[in-house]
Amino acid sequence: MWIYYDSLGGCMIKKKIKSSYPLRMPTELRAWFEKEAVTNRRSLNSELVHVLEKEMKGVFYKDVSKE
Repeated sequence: MWIYYDSLGGCMIKKKIKSSYPLRMPTELRAWFEKEAVTNRRSLNSELVHVLEKEMKGVFYKDVSKE
């Protein structure tokens, strides 16, 4: 369970929702992600999520800076 605080100091509780999504990728790409996961001491899934979130934030910040 995650607990978030809004800007007024109120508390909102959100539950973690797990969803399964089988992902097919080229062998070389998977090998790269596995190597990165070991280097960063993460599971393969955590590494994939980390890279996707990092990219998503980068795109979001680029879009905001255009305004």
